Amino acid sequence: GSLESARKAEIQTGKPQTGALPDERTFLCETGYNQNLFARISPLADGVVQNVRVDAGDEVKEGQILVEIASPEIAKARSEYLKAVDQEKLKERIHQREKELSAKNISAKQDLQQAEAEHQIARTETQTARQQLINLGLSADDIANLLGARNASSRIPLRAPFAGTIVERHAVLGEAVRAGETLFQLADLATLWLDVSIPEDQAAPMRKGNRIAAEFTALPGLAVEGLIDWVSSRIDPETRMIKARAVISNAENELKAGLFGRVRLKQEIQDERL
Repeated sequence: GSLESARKAEIQTGKPQTGALPDERTFLCETGYNQNLFARISPLADGVVQNVRVDAGDEVKEGQILVEIASPEIAKARSEYLKAVDQEKLKERIHQREKELSAKNISAKQDLQQAEAEHQIARTETQTARQQLINLGLSADDIANLLGARNASSRIPLRAPFAGTIVERHAVLGEAVRAGETLFQLADLATLWLDVSIPEDQAAPMRKGNRIAAEFTALPGLAVEGLIDWVSSRIDPETRMIKARAVISNAENELKAGLFGRVRLKQEIQDERL
């Protein structure tokens, strides 16, 4: 992997800061997006890209529309839902009328049972058609608006699942796309993951909960702290390294994903600054 490549290339940080451990007791690290706050935004139906609303680098809010996809499958599903709603309303009226007639002994009980069964079938078909729209990415509000507008449009909006930054954009206006094809990558950059590679003979002190300090080759003078939240239970058979991970703050947005650096365990350092 990239960490091992960096290790073989003997990438070093600048002059050690006061209190830093010798190089053999520091560990190579690399920043990456926090995968718990990272999403690949994809359409759930084949279609054509319409109305791209954001670009790489844009900050977006949860639920914000990023792009619209024109899809025949969407138009068909919307049309089927509207038909199912109309059919359910019709069967509901017939059922209600049979109940009134039955109460007055004008209609046979068999007719009421038939109307009740047909109403239930129509209700189930509406639920199925609604679920299909949800499966294709429509929200409850989208479906409510569809009922209000009575418009079986072929466009479907793709929304941000959480607030964050568009870190990659692949959506191109007018381009045909397949279901599952990534159009955007979204990340919350307030925190990053710090992937650490530890030689097996130095892994003993590294524990979940350890506080670490990291310094980066490209950002001399910047020290970042974090907590180890995962240590692998497996040694890589090729590199003889153990993987660990910390979550670090990026509130000032100084850090980028893919930065190489070195990590040291804070509790092993006698330093008045710490």
